[in-house]
Parts: sequence; C-alpha cells; structure tokens
Amino acid sequence: MNFLCPACRTPLPGARVGAVAACTGCGVEVDLARVETAPGTARLSPEVDLSGEQLGGMALKRRLGAGGMGTVYEAEAPSGPCAVKVLSAMVAADPSVRVRFRREAEALRQIQHPAVVRVLAEGEERGFCWYAMERVEGPDLRAKLAGGPLPAPEVEGLARRVLSALGAAHARGFIHRDVKPSNLLLAKDGAKLCDFGIARLDGATTLTASAALIGSLRYMAPEQQRLGRADARSDLYALGLVLYEALAGGIPGERTLPPGVPRRLRTLLARLLADNPSERPASAEAALKLLDRRVPVGVLSVGGAAALALTAFLVTGPEFAGKATKVEAAPKEVAVPAQQRKEPPVAQSAQGTELVGNKGNEFLEPQKLPEPAVTKKSMALEAPTPFPEESPPQVQAKTLPAKLINSTTLPPKSAPKKKRGKAPDTEIEKK
Repeated sequence: MNFLCPACRTPLPGARVGAVAACTGCGVEVDLARVETAPGTARLSPEVDLSGEQLGGMALKRRLGAGGMGTVYEAEAPSGPCAVKVLSAMVAADPSVRVRFRREAEALRQIQHPAVVRVLAEGEERGFCWYAMERVEGPDLRAKLAGGPLPAPEVEGLARRVLSALGAAHARGFIHRDVKPSNLLLAKDGAKLCDFGIARLDGATTLTASAALIGSLRYMAPEQQRLGRADARSDLYALGLVLYEALAGGIPGERTLPPGVPRRLRTLLARLLADNPSERPASAEAALKLLDRRVPVGVLSVGGAAALALTAFLVTGPEFAGKATKVEAAPKEVAVPAQQRKEPPVAQSAQGTELVGNKGNEFLEPQKLPEPAVTKKSMALEAPTPFPEESPPQVQAKTLPAKLINSTTLPPKSAPKKKRGKAPDTEIEKK
C-alpha cells in the first residue's frame, strides 16, 4: 500500500502503517496510524493546552478563549500584562501558513490606531506560532448584547469608531474578513477591533486552500460566501450586520429595526447591507460621511424659525412673543371645504402609518400621517348647505339676521306698489 502526503499529495515511499513519516515535499509529519480510520469518521490530533507554561519569554496563565484559528491565553510579559494567541496545530501544519501568519503578525504591528488592538510581538517556538497583543479589560460586544439591544446613540458611536479602525487597516492593505460582535472588545476608552488571525493582505493568496470560507458564516458578505472573495467592502457589509443586530437584537430577517433610529443611521445600514458590493460605500471613510451628512434645508428653516422666536422672547418679553405666535398661528385655523380639498395620492394603513420610500423596506422608519386640523370654522365650512336652491324665498327670508335686513348698506329701492289682497308677513316679501 502506498501513501500520499495529505497536505501536498507527495508520495511517501517506504512508509509503514503505525509509523510517523516526514513528507519530502512540504516537511509535514504524517501519522500513518490514522490510515485505518473509517471514512467519514473524524480523527484529529489533540490541541495542547499551554496554560502554566512559558512561550516567548511570557508566562501563559489561563485560556481566555479559543476558535478555529487558535487559542488565546492571558499572559504576563516583562513589560506587563498581555494576551497571547497561539495558532492551531491543524492550521499550522502547512509551513506556508506559518510563514504567512508570522509575516502578517509583523505587519499588523505597524497599525497604530486607538480602536485596533495592538500587536506587541510575534514568534515561533517549539512548533507553536504565536503573537502577543495588548490586554483589553472589558467584555466583548457579544456578551453585552446578551442583555438586549443597545440605544441608537451608543450604536452610532460604535459605528464611527469601528469604521475608523477599518479605515486604518484597509489603508495598510489588510482585509479583516471576520468582523463580528465577539471580535469587538468594549474597553473603557471605546471599542477595539481584534483578532486579525485570518486577515489577509489585499490581493494576496488565502491562508490555505479552504481558507476562503474561514470566518463566521452569519456575518459573511454574499460575495464572500459564493465566490470566496473578500475586499474592504466585505468588511463593511459584516459591520452593517453587527450594527443592525446591536439595534434590533437580530440580523435582517430575524428582527426589524425599532422606531426612533435616526434617519442617517438607517441610511448607513441600507448602504452597508447592499447585496451588490458596488452599491456599498467604496471605503470606510465614505461610510463615515454618510453619518456626517448635513441636515436638509427644510429642517434648518424650521430650526431657524424656532431660534428667531426664542430671540424675540428673550429680547422683547413674553407679551410680544405671544402676539407674534398668535399672528403666525392664525392662518392654520383656515380650513378648506371638503369639496375643494385635494387629498394627496398616498395609502394609509389601518393604524394611520405609512413607510417613507419603498414599502417593506426595513431600514426606513414608519411615520405617523398628520391628521387634518378640525376647528369650529372648518366644521362650519364643511357642513352641507342647509338651504337648497329649490327652497322657497319665504323660508330664506325668515332665517336672515336682523342686522342684515336693517343694514343701511343695502341699495335704496323705490317704494313698493300697493297690492290688493292679504298683506305680506315680512318686509322682505314686499321687496
């Protein structure tokens, strides 16, 4: 029976079952005792727990967490407390992976940004690839979301900080590829983006042949899931899902955004979560500009009117301000009759709400439709005419006010001629 290297498919001549053979092509040690494992049955080498040991001059105290790429340990370095991430033995079995891991860890040390966890050192010792990073005191976003969604102002601050961090990483050519709540550490001075363990340099090859799908499928961009390709816009899509989940308590399709989310934040989410990468912001800086967009002129005019009213109140006193308010409010009492009113062609639901923009768009906030003001004047104008044209003139004459009848403004008329018969009841009938 002949054997092949599982990493590079190089033949292993002279290998015996039960022995460990070194591949002449890539140098990987192959445990031939697994050859008799039944197909479809997982049989993996165990990971080594390095708690209590020394690595790179640092004392590893306890495990903080573990993932598909490796294990993170709480450590103590000569310069102070830190965290050490050790690459998984399964991932590190390929020598090219170890070389790239160290090269990228060294490059990550050059990213100096307050919202990015700093890489302090990197190395390889006793077959373990590792890098040390600053220790962040505080929970991650996943742990905080366990208590419920976050208020919109806090999510907006988180968006600004993480977008700034991604902009710094992208400027160095790094694509994170695994932006998710557990990779956002909430320190006292703000959120910090961590775990660049599967990040890659833009345009470089992936870590392994299957590394294109490494990451969290829940937060992957559509092009990353289908084609295995990721760029800066893929990180922005993942961040959009994180922000949406922080606001709603779930991703789109699970929960809807609550009312009260600012329009600028809804606009940002709609752009970040576009399925087509070309419809997303081209960069993190462009996404930040969506949050900094100026308020429309109509809103500014309303604010300007309020400022003028406040100035009048402070300068001239409440009496003048009250008069000015009455003058401004007077036109609102004039109502248009129902026969002349032109209703806008909008649809109103049973609850009196309508979505702004396309219906069903979960990023747009439902707004209440304004109800028409009802005043005494409008009620009088909208009431049906009590006197139909067919009514006899005698009925109309009796309902006219006395002031109108006796008004001196009526044009003079000649004296009526006397007629035989019964005298009319009123002066109007004579006329």
